[in-house]
Amino acid sequence: MTQAAEDKAPITWKVFVLLSIIFPMFLLLLCEGVFRLLLFAGAFQYENKNSVQLEMPSWMVPGTTKPKTFSKQEIEWMANFQSGNGFRVHLVPSQTFSFVDTFSWKEGAKPRFTVKSNNHGFRGDDFSLKKQADSIRIVAFGDSSTFGWGVSDDETYLARLLAEIRKHYPQHDFELINFAMPGDSSEFGKLIFDTYIDQLSPDIAIFGFGANDARLATLPHRKAVSFFQKQGALQRVRSMLLRNSRLIQAISTFLSTLSENSEGSVSLPGEKGPAVSIKEYRENLRYFHRRSAQAGASAIFFVAACTPPSYQKAMRKVAEKQGAMYIPAQVLLRQSIPEIQAGRVQHPQLETIQRDYGPLLGRHPVLHVTSDACHPNALGHEIIERNLASSAISKIALMSRAKY
Repeated sequence: MTQAAEDKAPITWKVFVLLSIIFPMFLLLLCEGVFRLLLFAGAFQYENKNSVQLEMPSWMVPGTTKPKTFSKQEIEWMANFQSGNGFRVHLVPSQTFSFVDTFSWKEGAKPRFTVKSNNHGFRGDDFSLKKQADSIRIVAFGDSSTFGWGVSDDETYLARLLAEIRKHYPQHDFELINFAMPGDSSEFGKLIFDTYIDQLSPDIAIFGFGANDARLATLPHRKAVSFFQKQGALQRVRSMLLRNSRLIQAISTFLSTLSENSEGSVSLPGEKGPAVSIKEYRENLRYFHRRSAQAGASAIFFVAACTPPSYQKAMRKVAEKQGAMYIPAQVLLRQSIPEIQAGRVQHPQLETIQRDYGPLLGRHPVLHVTSDACHPNALGHEIIERNLASSAISKIALMSRAKY
């Protein structure tokens, strides 16, 4: 073969793999190693983003739902989440975390709360997808109020509900699985729901969405869900690189800085509107009800916590038409405040609440039952649980007679 023919010979598959995969990986690893050596020697320094803007929907005090800037320390809990497989996020599995309650209206140092993640990356105890025979399984989907933002594991209304049910029916085996995720709307929560519901065989289903549905967004969540459905694998790779590669972290920080300092920053076109319209919200609630019943749930509850009035009304109407139980949690929290102010309610955390919020309690009485005009505090969760438990226990009585 002549030299010219050799030059034109096709590239073998081994050479192709070497050039397209192995060599770039080797080069990236070499750059990573050099970068870490430079960091160790102090020849190069960079800082992660020191602050971030977040908007927390404090629907119980009108006019306070605005973007706020939080320090790097205040949002350290973000590292406790990772991209989901076909849905937005879940907790890093099988860990115990100490969260900073970033959104608390308490002045000074923010309180902390403990969160234990299970083997699937959700809050609570480990579970098997296949339900045990003769057990009664409760599943919950929702946003940060159902997740239990700001309170420890045993203080959430779901944990209290399970404990109360077990007291009434010690002869039965109960299991509660909490799939709620902070930041989820009914659109985002539907991705988690669709991933798991057909494998769960639930007896009772609880849904608590609304806070993030009503938030203003440039990109409606119904359009955004396709990204999480299609880009799940890419998100996991990106998350892994950001967690483990100092070089990728530095590049990401550098690009973020350029974006922040750019005079001609790019923004998505269009006016902001609700992340999930009321029409879409009603559709999602009906979908949750129908699919839960098909999966085996004989009792379905809709819980309206931290939900603006128009979305509460939509939830109540869907519950009435579909035959679900409606728990007006936000209304119940407001109704409890006069009794608390009059000193007719005893709770171990009331003294702490009065100390932490002081004069703010006079201006914003909802801080007796929430930490931030949205998320229920430990007392708020207890109030929700009491109202939910009375209905759930009667439903379980009917189930018990039918099953046993």
